[in-house]
Amino acid sequence: MSPPPPTRRRAIVYSGPAGTARDRVLRTKPRARRATRGCQDKVDAFCQIRSIQKPGNELASIISAALPGGAVRSVVIKPNWVCHETDPDFPIQALVTSTTLLDATIESCIRRYPSLESVLVADVPLQSCDWLLLTQQAGIDTLIAKYRDLPSPRVAFRDLRIQRVKMAEGYMIPDRSPGDFGDPLGYSDVILDQQSFLDPVSRGAASFRVSDYSPEETQSSHREGFHRYRISRSLLECDLFINVAKMKTHQKAGMTGALKNLVGMNGNKAYLVHYKAGRHAAGGDEFPPDIPWPIVLQSRVRH
Repeated sequence: MSPPPPTRRRAIVYSGPAGTARDRVLRTKPRARRATRGCQDKVDAFCQIRSIQKPGNELASIISAALPGGAVRSVVIKPNWVCHETDPDFPIQALVTSTTLLDATIESCIRRYPSLESVLVADVPLQSCDWLLLTQQAGIDTLIAKYRDLPSPRVAFRDLRIQRVKMAEGYMIPDRSPGDFGDPLGYSDVILDQQSFLDPVSRGAASFRVSDYSPEETQSSHREGFHRYRISRSLLECDLFINVAKMKTHQKAGMTGALKNLVGMNGNKAYLVHYKAGRHAAGGDEFPPDIPWPIVLQSRVRH
Protein backbone atom coordinates (compact mmCIF):
# COMPACT_ATOMS: atom_id res chain seq x y z
CA MET A 1 0.00 0.00 0.00
CA SER A 2 1.44 3.37 -0.99
CA PRO A 3 1.76 6.07 1.70
CA PRO A 4 -0.79 8.92 1.74
CA PRO A 5 0.19 12.06 -0.17
CA PRO A 6 1.75 14.89 1.85
CA THR A 7 -0.46 17.67 3.10
CA ARG A 8 -0.13 20.91 1.15
CA ARG A 9 0.58 23.89 3.38
CA ARG A 10 1.44 27.50 2.87
CA ALA A 11 4.13 28.08 5.45
CA ILE A 12 3.80 31.82 6.02
CA VAL A 13 0.81 31.92 8.35
CA TYR A 14 0.17 30.58 11.84
CA SER A 15 -3.25 31.11 13.36
CA GLY A 16 -3.62 30.66 17.10
CA PRO A 17 -6.14 31.48 19.82
CA ALA A 18 -6.20 34.90 21.37
CA GLY A 19 -5.36 35.50 25.00
CA THR A 20 -2.79 32.73 25.40
CA ALA A 21 -0.43 34.86 27.47
CA ARG A 22 -2.63 36.50 30.09
CA ASP A 23 -0.28 35.33 32.81
CA ARG A 24 3.18 36.75 33.24
CA VAL A 25 4.80 33.31 33.03
CA LEU A 26 3.75 30.54 30.65
CA ARG A 27 4.74 26.99 31.53
CA THR A 28 4.15 24.20 29.06
CA LYS A 29 3.03 20.76 30.16
CA PRO A 30 5.79 18.15 30.12
CA ARG A 31 5.53 15.46 27.49
CA ALA A 32 7.49 12.37 26.63
CA ARG A 33 10.16 12.94 24.00
CA ARG A 34 9.26 11.16 20.78
CA ALA A 35 11.68 8.78 19.19
CA THR A 36 13.22 9.94 15.93
CA ARG A 37 11.42 8.46 12.96
CA GLY A 38 12.66 7.83 9.46
CA CYS A 39 12.97 10.58 6.91
CA GLN A 40 9.90 9.40 5.02
CA ASP A 41 7.76 9.82 8.14
CA LYS A 42 9.20 13.22 9.00
CA VAL A 43 8.56 14.72 5.58
CA ASP A 44 4.79 15.17 5.89
CA ALA A 45 4.47 18.67 4.49
CA PHE A 46 6.09 20.96 1.96
CA CYS A 47 5.97 24.59 0.94
CA GLN A 48 4.72 25.97 -2.33
CA ILE A 49 7.28 28.25 -3.99
CA ARG A 50 6.02 30.96 -6.32
CA SER A 51 8.10 33.47 -8.26
CA ILE A 52 6.61 36.93 -8.87
CA GLN A 53 8.46 39.46 -11.01
CA LYS A 54 6.66 42.53 -9.68
CA PRO A 55 3.94 43.29 -7.13
CA GLY A 56 0.33 43.47 -8.16
CA ASN A 57 -2.90 41.51 -8.07
CA GLU A 58 -1.08 38.16 -8.28
CA LEU A 59 0.85 38.83 -5.07
CA ALA A 60 -2.29 40.01 -3.28
CA SER A 61 -4.23 36.94 -4.39
CA ILE A 62 -1.52 34.55 -3.13
CA ILE A 63 -1.44 36.23 0.28
CA SER A 64 -5.24 36.37 0.54
CA ALA A 65 -5.52 32.67 -0.30
CA ALA A 66 -3.06 31.83 2.49
CA LEU A 67 -4.95 33.77 5.16
CA PRO A 68 -7.27 31.70 7.38
CA GLY A 69 -10.89 32.58 7.99
CA GLY A 70 -12.44 33.67 11.24
CA ALA A 71 -13.30 36.81 13.17
CA VAL A 72 -9.76 38.14 13.43
CA ARG A 73 -9.43 41.38 15.37
CA SER A 74 -5.67 41.62 15.94
CA VAL A 75 -2.86 40.68 13.57
CA VAL A 76 0.90 40.70 14.16
CA ILE A 77 3.14 40.59 11.09
CA LYS A 78 6.69 39.49 11.89
CA PRO A 79 9.26 40.60 9.28
CA ASN A 80 13.02 40.18 9.38
CA TRP A 81 14.38 43.59 10.39
CA VAL A 82 17.74 42.35 11.62
CA CYS A 83 19.79 45.51 11.22
CA HIS A 84 20.44 48.63 9.16
CA GLU A 85 22.84 48.50 6.22
CA THR A 86 26.44 48.87 7.36
CA ASP A 87 28.29 47.79 4.19
CA PRO A 88 27.32 48.51 0.55
CA ASP A 89 28.43 44.97 -0.31
CA PHE A 90 25.47 43.80 1.79
CA PRO A 91 22.65 46.17 0.73
CA ILE A 92 19.53 46.60 2.79
CA GLN A 93 17.45 44.74 0.18
CA ALA A 94 19.50 41.61 0.93
CA LEU A 95 19.12 41.98 4.69
CA VAL A 96 15.46 42.60 5.47
CA THR A 97 11.97 41.57 4.40
CA SER A 98 10.67 43.41 1.34
CA THR A 99 8.64 46.47 2.27
CA THR A 100 6.48 45.84 -0.80
CA LEU A 101 5.63 42.38 0.52
CA LEU A 102 4.77 43.81 3.93
CA ASP A 103 2.51 46.42 2.35
CA ALA A 104 0.68 43.75 0.35
CA THR A 105 0.26 41.63 3.48
CA ILE A 106 -1.22 44.53 5.43
CA GLU A 107 -3.63 45.36 2.60
CA SER A 108 -4.68 41.72 2.29
CA CYS A 109 -5.45 41.50 6.00
CA ILE A 110 -7.52 44.69 5.90
CA ARG A 111 -9.59 43.36 2.99
CA ARG A 112 -9.90 39.84 4.45
CA TYR A 113 -11.05 40.71 7.98
CA PRO A 114 -13.87 43.27 8.28
CA SER A 115 -13.72 43.17 12.09
CA LEU A 116 -9.97 43.86 12.16
CA GLU A 117 -9.02 46.38 14.86
CA SER A 118 -5.21 46.40 14.85
CA VAL A 119 -2.23 45.37 12.76
CA LEU A 120 1.22 45.39 14.34
CA VAL A 121 4.32 45.00 12.15
CA ALA A 122 7.20 44.40 14.53
CA ASP A 123 10.54 42.72 15.13
CA VAL A 124 13.41 42.61 17.62
CA PRO A 125 16.50 43.76 15.66
CA LEU A 126 20.08 43.32 16.77
CA GLN A 127 20.77 45.33 19.91
CA SER A 128 23.12 47.66 17.98
CA CYS A 129 20.67 48.33 15.13
CA ASP A 130 19.99 52.01 14.35
CA TRP A 131 16.19 51.88 14.14
CA LEU A 132 15.70 55.29 12.54
CA LEU A 133 18.32 54.55 9.88
CA LEU A 134 16.79 51.13 9.24
CA THR A 135 13.34 52.63 8.65
CA GLN A 136 14.81 55.08 6.14
CA GLN A 137 16.96 52.55 4.28
CA ALA A 138 14.27 49.86 4.02
CA GLY A 139 11.39 52.21 3.20
CA ILE A 140 9.57 51.39 6.41
CA ASP A 141 9.09 55.13 6.93
CA THR A 142 6.93 55.25 3.78
CA LEU A 143 4.64 52.57 5.22
CA ILE A 144 4.45 54.45 8.52
CA ALA A 145 3.38 57.57 6.64
CA LYS A 146 0.89 55.63 4.49
CA TYR A 147 -0.99 54.06 7.41
CA ARG A 148 -0.51 56.74 10.06
CA ASP A 149 -3.89 58.41 9.52
CA LEU A 150 -5.90 55.26 8.76
CA PRO A 151 -8.81 55.42 11.27
CA SER A 152 -9.43 51.68 11.34
CA PRO A 153 -7.75 49.31 11.76
CA ARG A 154 -4.82 50.80 13.66
CA VAL A 155 -1.58 49.94 11.86
CA ALA A 156 1.62 50.28 13.87
CA PHE A 157 5.30 49.59 13.15
CA ARG A 158 7.46 48.87 16.17
CA ASP A 159 10.90 48.03 17.44
CA LEU A 160 10.28 45.43 20.17
CA ARG A 161 13.73 45.48 21.77
CA ILE A 162 13.78 45.80 25.54
CA GLN A 163 16.98 47.83 25.35
CA ARG A 164 19.24 49.38 22.73
CA VAL A 165 22.98 49.87 22.57
CA LYS A 166 25.32 52.01 20.50
CA MET A 167 28.97 51.71 19.54
CA ALA A 168 31.49 54.02 21.23
CA GLU A 169 35.22 53.57 20.53
CA GLY A 170 34.68 49.94 19.60
CA TYR A 171 32.54 49.12 22.65
CA MET A 172 28.80 48.64 23.07
CA ILE A 173 27.26 50.97 25.63
CA PRO A 174 23.58 51.50 26.56
CA ASP A 175 21.77 53.86 24.20
CA ARG A 176 19.86 56.23 26.45
CA SER A 177 18.65 58.54 23.69
CA PRO A 178 14.87 59.10 23.71
CA GLY A 179 12.75 56.86 21.55
CA ASP A 180 9.54 54.87 21.54
CA PHE A 181 10.44 51.19 21.51
CA GLY A 182 9.66 47.98 23.37
CA ASP A 183 6.38 46.10 23.64
CA PRO A 184 3.62 48.19 25.29
CA LEU A 185 2.06 44.94 26.53
CA GLY A 186 5.31 43.84 28.11
CA TYR A 187 6.93 40.41 27.90
CA SER A 188 6.17 36.92 29.16
CA ASP A 189 8.66 34.32 30.32
CA VAL A 190 7.83 31.16 28.41
CA ILE A 191 9.25 28.19 30.31
CA LEU A 192 9.71 24.98 28.34
CA ASP A 193 11.77 22.91 30.78
CA GLN A 194 12.41 19.41 29.35
CA GLN A 195 10.29 20.18 26.30
CA SER A 196 12.98 22.49 24.93
CA PHE A 197 15.10 20.95 22.19
CA LEU A 198 18.07 22.55 23.94
CA ASP A 199 17.67 20.26 26.94
CA PRO A 200 19.50 17.19 25.53
CA VAL A 201 22.70 19.26 25.16
CA SER A 202 22.35 21.16 28.42
CA ARG A 203 25.00 19.36 30.39
CA GLY A 204 27.79 21.83 30.72
CA ALA A 205 25.37 24.75 30.51
CA ALA A 206 28.04 26.96 32.07
CA SER A 207 29.54 27.22 28.58
CA PHE A 208 26.33 28.56 26.98
CA ARG A 209 26.95 31.88 25.25
CA VAL A 210 25.32 34.61 23.15
CA SER A 211 27.74 37.03 21.50
CA ASP A 212 27.77 40.48 23.12
CA TYR A 213 25.52 39.44 26.01
CA SER A 214 26.32 38.56 29.61
CA PRO A 215 27.08 34.82 30.04
CA GLU A 216 25.60 34.97 33.54
CA GLU A 217 22.27 36.23 32.18
CA THR A 218 22.19 33.48 29.56
CA GLN A 219 23.06 30.74 32.06
CA SER A 220 20.40 31.96 34.50
CA SER A 221 17.75 31.00 31.96
CA HIS A 222 19.11 27.64 30.81
CA ARG A 223 20.25 24.54 32.61
CA GLU A 224 19.39 20.88 32.39
CA GLY A 225 15.62 20.56 32.90
CA PHE A 226 14.95 24.32 32.87
CA HIS A 227 14.73 26.61 29.84
CA ARG A 228 13.22 30.09 29.78
CA TYR A 229 12.57 32.51 26.92
CA ARG A 230 11.36 36.11 27.21
CA ILE A 231 8.77 36.61 24.48
CA SER A 232 6.93 39.74 23.37
CA ARG A 233 3.34 39.56 24.63
CA SER A 234 1.94 41.30 21.56
CA LEU A 235 3.06 38.30 19.52
CA LEU A 236 1.63 35.83 22.01
CA GLU A 237 -1.75 37.48 22.42
CA CYS A 238 -2.69 38.32 18.83
CA ASP A 239 -5.47 36.48 16.99
CA LEU A 240 -3.30 35.89 13.94
CA PHE A 241 0.50 35.76 13.68
CA ILE A 242 2.00 36.05 10.18
CA ASN A 243 5.65 35.13 9.73
CA VAL A 244 7.09 37.02 6.74
CA ALA A 245 10.69 35.89 6.63
CA LYS A 246 13.64 36.92 4.46
CA MET A 247 15.34 34.03 2.68
CA LYS A 248 19.11 34.57 2.85
CA THR A 249 22.29 32.87 3.97
CA HIS A 250 23.26 32.87 7.63
CA GLN A 251 26.58 32.44 9.40
CA LYS A 252 25.33 29.85 11.91
CA ALA A 253 22.07 28.46 10.55
CA GLY A 254 23.22 28.20 6.93
CA MET A 255 19.94 29.66 5.69
CA THR A 256 17.47 32.04 7.26
CA GLY A 257 13.80 31.19 6.75
CA ALA A 258 10.54 31.19 8.69
CA LEU A 259 11.91 29.14 11.62
CA LYS A 260 15.04 31.26 12.06
CA ASN A 261 12.89 34.40 11.78
CA LEU A 262 11.20 33.48 15.07
CA VAL A 263 14.38 34.48 16.90
CA GLY A 264 12.89 37.98 16.69
CA MET A 265 10.11 36.98 19.09
CA ASN A 266 12.63 37.15 21.93
CA GLY A 267 12.63 40.54 23.60
CA ASN A 268 15.89 39.69 25.34
CA LYS A 269 18.20 37.62 23.16
CA ALA A 270 20.46 36.86 26.10
CA TYR A 271 17.84 34.18 26.79
CA LEU A 272 18.50 32.53 23.42
CA VAL A 273 21.62 30.33 23.46
CA HIS A 274 23.74 30.61 20.32
CA TYR A 275 26.66 28.31 21.05
CA LYS A 276 28.83 26.55 23.62
CA ALA A 277 32.11 28.33 24.25
CA GLY A 278 35.31 26.62 23.13
CA ARG A 279 36.60 24.32 20.44
CA HIS A 280 34.89 21.10 19.44
CA ALA A 281 37.59 18.99 21.12
CA ALA A 282 36.77 20.68 24.43
CA GLY A 283 33.02 20.16 24.08
CA GLY A 284 32.24 23.51 22.48
CA ASP A 285 30.80 24.44 19.11
CA GLU A 286 31.92 28.06 18.95
CA PHE A 287 34.37 27.41 16.09
CA PRO A 288 34.75 24.92 13.24
CA PRO A 289 37.37 22.23 13.89
CA ASP A 290 39.96 23.74 11.53
CA ILE A 291 39.74 27.31 12.84
CA PRO A 292 43.14 29.08 12.93
CA TRP A 293 44.29 29.88 16.46
CA PRO A 294 44.66 33.67 15.84
CA ILE A 295 40.90 33.86 15.31
CA VAL A 296 40.27 32.04 18.59
CA LEU A 297 42.66 34.43 20.33
CA GLN A 298 40.93 37.44 18.76
CA SER A 299 37.60 36.18 20.07
CA ARG A 300 38.96 35.79 23.57
CA VAL A 301 40.44 39.30 23.58
CA ARG A 302 37.13 40.70 22.33
CA HIS A 303 35.23 39.15 25.24
